[in-house]
Amino acid sequence: MTGHPDHDGPVPDDPPPPSPFVVRAPVATREPGLAALAVAAVVPTLTDLVAGAQPPVPEHPPVTVTVDDAAGDHGGVVVRVDHAGFGVFAPTDVTAAVADGLQQEVVRQFAVTTPVCPGHRHPARVVVVDGVTGWRCPVDPEHWSCPLGGYPTGHTAGRSAV
Repeated sequence: MTGHPDHDGPVPDDPPPPSPFVVRAPVATREPGLAALAVAAVVPTLTDLVAGAQPPVPEHPPVTVTVDDAAGDHGGVVVRVDHAGFGVFAPTDVTAAVADGLQQEVVRQFAVTTPVCPGHRHPARVVVVDGVTGWRCPVDPEHWSCPLGGYPTGHTAGRSAV
């Protein structure tokens, strides 16, 4: 990151890679704290799912991911990937619920395996260890893991961070 004379803070040296997803956050919800946690989990999850997809997720047309109030009086939020979606309700681990739900929707809608466990062909699974949400090899937990948003672009096998 470097400073830029037209900006107060640092700006990235390289633009972020193109994403096949457009994320829409709610304007107002009945549960703003829950919605904020869900929105905060969407971008790092999608980053990992796109980086770890085999075959790659198509970039066009863009897919809209929306966080909004769940229907009914039960509370919660719904995360929609285009027209399909899933609910997230307190007191679940919101970050893990969003990561798991988005993984299922991306796999279903795009027929991809993601995020691929480095060195293996199967998808990694969402785990929460000591309060940190991440991905882990479901066959051999010591083989590989990484925190959410930290999927390696070079498929580094043997890394165990979660």
